[in-house]
Amino acid sequence: LDAALAEMHAALAEKDAALSEKGAALDAALAEMHAALAEKDAALAMRDAAEKDTALVAAPNAERKSVLKVAPITEVPGTSSRRLSSLGVDYTPSPPPSLPPLMPPFAPPSTPPSPPLPLSPPALSPASPTPSPLLTPKPSPTPSPSSSPSPSPSPSPS
Repeated sequence: LDAALAEMHAALAEKDAALSEKGAALDAALAEMHAALAEKDAALAMRDAAEKDTALVAAPNAERKSVLKVAPITEVPGTSSRRLSSLGVDYTPSPPPSLPPLMPPFAPPSTPPSPPLPLSPPALSPASPTPSPLLTPKPSPTPSPSSSPSPSPSPSPS
């Protein structure tokens, strides 16, 4: 009985080793497939970027603005509906949810606007009642009889 049990254990160990080898081979194949898909996705992304750059350079200024608009994401990045359906996944992109506006609409103020400021500068008023010593004429050394002598400027208290 012990010999038969040992034989069964040996047979199970062989089957377990064979299954482990098959599992490792399947894991390696799956890893290769993932690497190939990643390379294809990278190549497609580079091609799309090159096409967008070419279109952007060739487009006039008005069209460049429309090229730069960002479209909403409706698919999972790196996947396509065809690839998902080939894997047995039913993927139907849903429209993006509508978001509330970031700012409320502009409303004019309820108070009347203040009167506009005058465009011309206000009239200059003298700072002190006494004229500036730079602006007053200096008395001549020889007064003429027809002109009255001008008063001497008084120093301003500053």
